Amino acid sequence: MIKGYSLVQDLKSLINNPKYSDIEILCEDKKILYGSRSILAARSEVFEGLFYNGMKETYEKQVSFPTINSSVMEIILEYIYTGSIKDEYLTKDNIIEVFQAADYFQLENIKNFITKIIISILERNYTKNYLPELLTKIVNNTILSGDSHILLDLLVKAVAIMPLNKIEFDQLSIAAFKTILLYKYEENGPFMTSEYEVLRYGAILAAQQVSDDAFNTLMELLPKLEEIKDSNWKENEIITNHQKISEELEPLIEFIDFDKIDAEILSDIIEPLNIIPTEIFLNTYRRRARLNIAEIQETSHNFIDYVWDETVCGSKITVEENGKVANTKIDCKFQDIKSKVIFEDKGIFEWDVIIEGSIKDEYLTKDNIIEVFQAADYFQLENIKNFITKIIISILERNYTKNYLPELLTKIVNNTILSGDSHILLDLLVKAVAIMPLNKIEFDQLSIAAFKTILLYKYEENGPFMTSEYEVLRYGAILAAQQVSDDAFNTLMELLPKLEEIKDSNWKENEIITNHQKISEELEPLIEFIDFDKIDAEILSDIIEPLNIIPTEIFLNTYRRRARLNIAEIQETSHNFIDYVWDETVCGSKITVEENGKVANTKIDCKFQDIKSKVIFEDKGIFEWDVIIEGTNFYCVGLCTPLESNFVYEITKSLANKWILCSDGNCYDNSDYRREMSYCIPFKSSTIVTVHLDMSVKACAFTVNGIKYPTVKLWNDLPSRLCPLVILSYPGRARIQLHLQNFFTEFLF
Repeated sequence: MIKGYSLVQDLKSLINNPKYSDIEILCEDKKILYGSRSILAARSEVFEGLFYNGMKETYEKQVSFPTINSSVMEIILEYIYTGSIKDEYLTKDNIIEVFQAADYFQLENIKNFITKIIISILERNYTKNYLPELLTKIVNNTILSGDSHILLDLLVKAVAIMPLNKIEFDQLSIAAFKTILLYKYEENGPFMTSEYEVLRYGAILAAQQVSDDAFNTLMELLPKLEEIKDSNWKENEIITNHQKISEELEPLIEFIDFDKIDAEILSDIIEPLNIIPTEIFLNTYRRRARLNIAEIQETSHNFIDYVWDETVCGSKITVEENGKVANTKIDCKFQDIKSKVIFEDKGIFEWDVIIEGSIKDEYLTKDNIIEVFQAADYFQLENIKNFITKIIISILERNYTKNYLPELLTKIVNNTILSGDSHILLDLLVKAVAIMPLNKIEFDQLSIAAFKTILLYKYEENGPFMTSEYEVLRYGAILAAQQVSDDAFNTLMELLPKLEEIKDSNWKENEIITNHQKISEELEPLIEFIDFDKIDAEILSDIIEPLNIIPTEIFLNTYRRRARLNIAEIQETSHNFIDYVWDETVCGSKITVEENGKVANTKIDCKFQDIKSKVIFEDKGIFEWDVIIEGTNFYCVGLCTPLESNFVYEITKSLANKWILCSDGNCYDNSDYRREMSYCIPFKSSTIVTVHLDMSVKACAFTVNGIKYPTVKLWNDLPSRLCPLVILSYPGRARIQLHLQNFFTEFLF
């Protein structure tokens, strides 16, 4: 990774990097992380107070945080250095600790981010998720410091609107359950569960504390409410261990309203179990007798479950997702559906209706996609803008060498008025087209103005660029000639060959062409963005200079610099963008390479053969690529050293010079005997494996089908030169490509 291109990546390379650090951070698990006092203090008042208060931390080289685990501290450090953290870093196992650490360091943005994640979990599925486990975890933490009580209140409120019969009994502790009941009882907060289900859950939870037998017995004797209603339930009898269950249940009893449980259920199912004090039944029956209550309201919740009524709707409307979604058939026109909810009491009622309109990929073409984006921007339809952004990225992922993105760039550049977020779409297209090889882009796809925009990006931002400097000049010159005449265009097409054509033949010296002055005028606005020092001297003198389309002073200055610096060889390419391809010269004999090096395929008798990429990583930086596997059930993705004399690509069990993640979920390393078991969930065919290689710290991690896994701990001795590697058997195919997802995340709305 070239320094100076991305501020975030440059700052990320400083995280836990001893080279750039002046303070050691000792964590709860005794692991030491490294940081910069100035960066930490600039981003956190707490660190400011620690390091610049004149106390011992100001002078010592180590600071200790005995309650913060190193994995949590790494997340905190990433936020402090880069200003962001990824969703996948936060799991049910660490989200509470990260919140508490963020609270300690007064990092409000992380706390807000976690709060939004919890709300989004509830929005995606409020009936089944891991929020009850988080509530249990934070309740069981006896010391709630700072704003942890805010997180506790949020989790209580969130879990209270989850139906209890959807929450597993190992997700909630009795203490956490009591906290929910306290919220329901004292604050009359929204609550989703009938009173019988509250008692049932509490009783089974209490039985679970007694024994497995007690738990299984109550699971059988206390059915869910719908099971009672759907069958003739027989009267229960007293159970063993009832006294112990009663003692465990006792702290919860005061929060249960027995008046809201059906009398028949009370007398036939609950009372015979002998786990509730008799006086409670006596008082409940007495109140009902005196008030002459025949029917009771079983549910105690004041939380309304809004669902659509499939029995009262148009014939072309269907109901899905347990009543939450009303969908339309293809011939539906203006039909109605109502909810099952009826408002009769006084009060304020609020609900959301989310209209999930959609558009199909095929509706968007190169002729309308720009206009659709601009219309969506005008009407503030962020989902459509995101959808179009993702389409553009997917076009690039499918084939970044040949597509219609240059035409889109030309179209948007030629639109003189860029309103709203259109400039974001322009930036995305510039960045996308810049990583396409120019010799794969037709000359009628890019206008001179659009081409200049790409060169400006390359020149000013040092953005990733895929084309050699000669090819840049060639493309610009032919584009300029195209503006002059067809003859000029055809002449330059003949006199300016592609770079590989020059290398493959003895090219004769060119001569001055007609119309050279007009071509020179058209080319003039592009000249300042071309680095002639990166073009071979022989090509300059024999092919370009004789055309007389470049000012003589440019050649004079270029030759003078080379003469003074005594430059024999130059770097022809200006790109800092890696083109990942497989190396057909270094692979097993049963592996073939297709699609210009992008795909490694296997012959029918191929078994566990290797192929490496042509790419060699030697510089410091972060490198990321995808390997897409098709057609095989066992394979390995990883790294190897460049070609060594003892490296074997045919069938072998040797792991010498290899570091691999296999589809069984295990990682193996350079030793034939060491492996990291269960690094990730096993995976099969049609899997995308993303490799994240950090050469600055010699560390590697993987993402499998969108799930990011931590750094492979076993690989603590990676060498300084590495290549991408895959091991395949028939009928396996492996496609390699740059990991573009992170490359374009800034453009998602």
